[in-house]
Amino acid sequence: MTLQKVSWPQDSRRLADWLTENGRTALQKGREDKTWKEWWVVQTLSESAAPPHFWPASFKIEHTGENPDVADFTIELNDGTTWSVEVTEATTPEDRRAIAESRHLPGVHGVGDPIKRDDGKIIDGGRFRGGVEGVEYSTAMVEDILHAIARKSEKKYAKGAWLLIYPNSNAMFAKMDVVGSYLKRLGPDKLFERVVVCRDSGAAILIDHERVEVYRPEG
Repeated sequence: MTLQKVSWPQDSRRLADWLTENGRTALQKGREDKTWKEWWVVQTLSESAAPPHFWPASFKIEHTGENPDVADFTIELNDGTTWSVEVTEATTPEDRRAIAESRHLPGVHGVGDPIKRDDGKIIDGGRFRGGVEGVEYSTAMVEDILHAIARKSEKKYAKGAWLLIYPNSNAMFAKMDVVGSYLKRLGPDKLFERVVVCRDSGAAILIDHERVEVYRPEG
């Protein structure tokens, strides 16, 4: 059953239960559920305790369905203002395929970053199957983020919308501080109202009209 509306933080338990109950079917081999992933990103950001200029602490949010001409969500803040919210992933086809396949290997668990086996070993693959050198993870993540922004910038709803990006590749092993430093050199984004790159660790990068800022949860 598709989840349509959530009030946060009142419905935090309902959202968590829905994600848990539907997680197995949502991540079926060869057929991963886009809507489930989008709600997972909303939960991840909402639980991160990021500052309100990254993501609000209290809001109402509604999924808009599968219309490609409309952003994934509409969010209403406490002051009554509403924004379109689009969710997308930063990845490459090779990495996406490798990660999707790795979820179904024996002894593997996890949805976000990084995916690990029960023995704690990280699943690596995709374009980094041969290993990495220096800051390759970081530069790859920057490229993935920029490609995601460019791809969604072509949408008719892009101007003034919020764009949430989650890394879905092994570039997610990059240090967010390093990724943020590269993005700062490129400057703010002038199309979207805000772009937020989030990881399931709670770390996030904000790109808006004025700044590029990195958030790291305490502890």
